[in-house]
Amino acid sequence: MALRQKTRTFLTVGVVLFLCVLFSHPEDVMRGSLAGLTLWYQAVLPVQLPFMIVIQLLLRLQVIRGLEPSLLCLLSGLTCGYPAGTVTAAALYQSGAIPEKRLTRLAAGSSTAGPLFMVGTVGLGLLTESRLGYLLLSIQWLCAALLVLPGGRKHKPKQAPPVVSQPLGQMLGDAVGAAAQLMLTIAGFIVLFSVILQWVPSWIGALLEMTNGAKIAAASSWPLAAKLVGISFLLGFSGVCVILQSLAAAERAPIAAGRFVLYKVAQGGLAAVLTWGVCQFLGL
Repeated sequence: MALRQKTRTFLTVGVVLFLCVLFSHPEDVMRGSLAGLTLWYQAVLPVQLPFMIVIQLLLRLQVIRGLEPSLLCLLSGLTCGYPAGTVTAAALYQSGAIPEKRLTRLAAGSSTAGPLFMVGTVGLGLLTESRLGYLLLSIQWLCAALLVLPGGRKHKPKQAPPVVSQPLGQMLGDAVGAAAQLMLTIAGFIVLFSVILQWVPSWIGALLEMTNGAKIAAASSWPLAAKLVGISFLLGFSGVCVILQSLAAAERAPIAAGRFVLYKVAQGGLAAVLTWGVCQFLGL
C-alpha cells in the first residue's frame, strides 16, 4: 500500500512538472500538437477508421461464432494495423471466446503495423523502394503469426454469446461510434507524444514513437541492412505510444501490461533477427 502511494505521489509530481514545462514553452506545444494532429488526420484516420468500423460491425454481428479466435485477432491486426488486433482480442475475451491466460499474448502479437503503412509510408516514402516495404511486411506478418497462432487446445466458452436482435441501423451506428471514440483516443496519444518528442534525444524519441524512429533510421548513414534491421525492430516493438494506445483501447479487458510490453520487445527482437538473416541471404 505504501509503495502504491509513493508511486502515485511520484506520478503526480511528474505530471505537475510536465504541466509547468507546457506552460513555459507554448510555441513548442502548439508546433508539436499541430504536427501530431496532421499526422493523425493524414496518415492514421483515413487508413484505420474504415477498417475499425467494419471490425466493430463484425463483432456485433457475432461472426466470431464460426471463426478461430487466434486467426481473427491476427487478421484484424494484419489488415488494419495498430491497435485493431488488441481491440479484437479484448472483444473476444469479453464474449468468452478466449480465456484470460491467452489474452495478453494474443493482444500483443496481433498488434502490428498495417500493410499500407509498411509498404507505402515506410517502404516507398522513407526507403524509396516499395519492395523493401513488402520485405518488412512479410517479416512482420511472420513474427505475428508465430506469436499468435500457437494457441493450444481450442477454448470452449462457458456461455454462448446472446443472439443479436438490434436493428441494422442501430448496430451500424454503435459500430461507427465505437470506432470514432477509439480514433479520438489514438489522436490524443499521438498529439501528446508529438509534443514530448520535441524535448527528448532522438534515440529516446525512436522508442517512444515508432514512426519517428523509422524516419531517423531511414535518414541515417547506416548501411541498408542496418536500417532495415532497426526499422523492423521498431515495427515489431511498435513504440511506447502505440503500446499505450493499445492498452487504453482494451481497458476493460484484464491485459497484463508488463507481459504485453515483454511480448512486444520479443516480437521486435525476433523481427530484427529475421530481417538480418534475410538481408544476409539477399546480400543487402
